[in-house]
Order: sequence, then C-alpha cells, then structure tokens
Amino acid sequence: MARRNRRVGVGSVRTVGLVVALLSGSSGFGQGVNIHPELSSSGPLAPARPELAGVGVPLASPQSERIEPGTGWNGISNSLSNTAVPITSIDQLLRMDRGALDVLYQSSGAAPMPVGKVKGRVILYPGTGLTRPASKVARLMWQGKIFKNEQPMAVNRFFGLKVIKANVYQDQSWLDGRPSLILDYSQTSRLYAPYRDEIREVGPGIFLGLMYSRTQPDPTLKMYFALEATR
Repeated sequence: MARRNRRVGVGSVRTVGLVVALLSGSSGFGQGVNIHPELSSSGPLAPARPELAGVGVPLASPQSERIEPGTGWNGISNSLSNTAVPITSIDQLLRMDRGALDVLYQSSGAAPMPVGKVKGRVILYPGTGLTRPASKVARLMWQGKIFKNEQPMAVNRFFGLKVIKANVYQDQSWLDGRPSLILDYSQTSRLYAPYRDEIREVGPGIFLGLMYSRTQPDPTLKMYFALEATR
C-alpha cells in the first residue's frame, strides 16, 4: 500500500510539474506530427500576420487519417464505442483518447469567433488516467480565454489575470488543411510567440483546440484543450 501511494504521489508531482511547464511555454511534452502523404512541408511554417493567412502547412497527426468533413454537431463515434454521441460538455472531451479527439476535430467545421469569456480546460494525456488530474491542476492556473467583440483578438486568463494576447483569424488547420479559427501569438507575445492555437466548434458552444509549437522542419502538436462559451 505504501509503495502504491508513493507511485501515486510521484505521478501527481510529475503531472503538476508538466502542467506548470507547459502553461509557462517551456514544456518539452509534445505529440509528434507527420505530414500527410498528399501534403508538402516546403512552404512557410505559419502565417506570422493575419494578412498572410492561407500559407500555413497543414499536417496530420500520427493517430488520424484524413476524413471527409462533417457537421460535428451530430456526434462522433468514440474509438471505444460505435455509438454516436452528441457533444454537449467539456467533460465528454476529457474522456476521449487521441484518436477520438482527432476524428471529432476533423469531422467539425470552422465556426465564428466566440464572444466574451469562455471557460477553458487543458486535455493532457488523452485516454489515460492522468487526463482529469492534469486538467484539474491546470484549471488553477489557466481558466480560459476572453474574445473581444470589437476586434479579432483573444486574451488568455492565467491565475484570473488577463495576459498573453493572440490575433484571431481564419486559416488552414495544421492537422488536415481545412479552415479553422486560428489564435496566433507570433506578433502579440514574446513568451508564446513560438506557439499557435487552432479551434473548431464541435458542439453548441463547445470548442476543441490544438496547441502547436512552431518547430522545424514541421510544427509539433503540444496538447489538446477545450473551450466552453456561455449561451
């Protein structure tokens, strides 16, 4: 029992450390991404400014195949079940593994920018027992984003404070090359300049996000996250 408690304690400490490092912009955690055979990485990594939208390099994760786009609101087939389940809460996303998250994201379409304060949850180690503990720890540090109605911009909420802004615009997804809502930090934050978020609405008011690091030669998927807008 003591040995088991020790293992749980060590795992919790490692989870806390990972979340802190990731949210501070210095984590080495990442899900590698592979270029889809139909795509090329010869172009620029990412648009540095909104007016350069459309030149990003779409990528595919190793867990997913390109699929035909769907509405995203009629539910998806979880990799653990063949039953389509409509997405109505962030908790459903926390129960999905990487494959299910990829399928959900690719079956959803780009949506208009949400307005105002949206609740956020980090999704680390999807499909494992560490997903919920990591998300709970991260929630103490990162609470979500605020989208400004008067301009295409979002700001993150860390420890209840509004910090780290991002330009918001439509562009190609680095996962499948289809339109997504992009949150670009390259011109707004020194700390987060190496990162780019992209989101799609997977259910009414529920957004699934991908956080990428602008690594060379290809971007690296750092983590998934979820946003919930009040309707």
